[in-house]
Amino acid sequence: PNVGDTHYNDSEEIIISGFDYNTNIDVEAYTDCANFETISSGEATEITIAALLYDLVDGVSSTDADVTVINDAAIWRAIIGDETVTTDGCSTLSQFMVAFHNSTEIDGSQKMNSAYLMRRYNLDPYNVSVQNANTASPTVTWTNPGNAYHNRIRVFDSSYNQIYQSPFLVYQTSFSFPADDWASIGSGRTYVMIVVECVGALYPMTPGYYSVPVYRYF
Repeated sequence: PNVGDTHYNDSEEIIISGFDYNTNIDVEAYTDCANFETISSGEATEITIAALLYDLVDGVSSTDADVTVINDAAIWRAIIGDETVTTDGCSTLSQFMVAFHNSTEIDGSQKMNSAYLMRRYNLDPYNVSVQNANTASPTVTWTNPGNAYHNRIRVFDSSYNQIYQSPFLVYQTSFSFPADDWASIGSGRTYVMIVVECVGALYPMTPGYYSVPVYRYF
C-alpha cells in the first residue's frame, strides 16, 4: 500500500548498535549511516542500500552529499540487467555498482558524483591524496572503509573515459605510478581524475566502490 513513498519497510526487526529500528524507516530522513564510526554501515547493511538507491534518484540537496540525481529507469535497468552489463540482473550492491559504472545510460559526471554518496554510507576509500604530484612517478594514498583491503587505481580523462587501470593492490594503501605509465596518462591532457576503487569483500568478491575523484592538472 505504500509503494512510492520514502519509507523502507521490513517484516523483520532491524537492530543496529543496540537501537531497534523496527520495520519502518524513512530513507529520506535517514542520516545515521553517515556516523559510520559508531553505527553499522557498508554494503551488508540493508538500510544503507535502501537509502543509497533512494538518494541516487531523488532530488539534489545543497546541504549534504546528495549531489546528483539519476533517471530511475536507468537505475532499474542496471539492476535487472536490461543493458549488456549483466545477464542475470543484480542481487548484491556490488553487482549493482559494477552495472552502474558500466551503464551507457548514466553519464560520467553522474557516476563520479555518486562517490559522494558512497562516502556518506562508508562504502568507498577516503582521504585520497596524490603525493609527489610534480614528479615522474606520483604516489596515491588512501584509507579503506571497514575491512576492505583490496584496491585498484583508475584514471579518467576530462570526458570521463577510463584511460588507466592498475593491477589489484592487496594490503596496500598507496600506489606509485610507473614513470612510463604516468607519462602516457599526462600526454596531451590538461587534467585527469584519479579514483581509488575498493573491493568490500573477497568471498564472493565485491568490487565497484569508487572514491571521490582527485583532480591532477598538468
